[in-house]
Amino acid sequence: MSNLLESFVGYADGASRSSRNLSSTAWAIFDPSGELVSFRGVCVGRSTNNIAEYSGLIEILYDAIVHGIC
Repeated sequence: MSNLLESFVGYADGASRSSRNLSSTAWAIFDPSGELVSFRGVCVGRSTNNIAEYSGLIEILYDAIVHGIC
């Protein structure tokens, strides 16, 4: 079992001005020492806040795979 202090940490968030308006999402991944591994933000397009948040989750998981984290 791995120690939680030796885990990568990721943060993701999404936002929309109002329902069905332009939305965006951003995410960041940090290694166990706290160094930034990757960060990015993208425009999701016309969507709800929930879709923007879910898109952030999908993008951070994809980014983790690309960087060989999971």
